[in-house]
Amino acid sequence: MGDPMRTLLFCLLMAAALAAETLTVPDLFAGREKYSGQEVLVGGTIKGYAEKPEQTSFLLFDSGKAVSVYLPRAAGYANNEKAIVRGTFHLEKKLGGRIFTNVIEATSIEPSQE
Repeated sequence: MGDPMRTLLFCLLMAAALAAETLTVPDLFAGREKYSGQEVLVGGTIKGYAEKPEQTSFLLFDSGKAVSVYLPRAAGYANNEKAIVRGTFHLEKKLGGRIFTNVIEATSIEPSQE
């Protein structure tokens, strides 16, 4: 039998590594039921960028597929920038009086080095 503390530490480290995995948009769509309601980290290229002081929205493209992104504040990005979005993925979500499908309700957006 192995050391229970070592086993627990290994499991926690593996869970953290999986939680931090950056998905592609096609990966997200392939597992959209699995990811619905979950926090995700998704990388891609920004298109259709629209920013107001109280919100930012855009499409995050990768390999010919796009997911909608909504952030409840200004973000300071622009079209054609590469970014990594962290947030909760929803198959359907009402935001600002509109219903969106396949949307990430973002908590952060970071520049991507890719």
